[in-house]
Amino acid sequence: MRIEKRTIVMQIVMFTFFFFFGLNYILKELIVDNKLYDTLALVFLGLVIVAGLIWFFATKKDELISAEQPFLNQTKWLLYIVAGSLLLGIVSAFFPAGNDISKYILVSSGAFMSITSLFGIFISVRAFLNNEE
Repeated sequence: MRIEKRTIVMQIVMFTFFFFFGLNYILKELIVDNKLYDTLALVFLGLVIVAGLIWFFATKKDELISAEQPFLNQTKWLLYIVAGSLLLGIVSAFFPAGNDISKYILVSSGAFMSITSLFGIFISVRAFLNNEE
């Protein structure tokens, strides 16, 4: 199957975003409210978004990549797991604030999201680089 190269670039950027979002879930439970951490997180998030947009628009529109069905299936399942991790993060809000169960759910959700996103980055970069001429 042929897909646009821009699509792979957008997948890499999204998986990178979700990797750091999962880390943010974990670090928010470990680090007490800190203005420096919040500022650095926002700056880094801005850098990821800006770099991703630059890379997206630098990629030509008409470049196509041949992607095999296993890659598409893996990407689909990875996105389902990321969505499930986000839902786990939402479920943790139903527990009272400061409750240990809520913290464990958030940390495990962040870990699932980060590990899944790392694998998504790996397979997307592999698909991007395998089709380079």
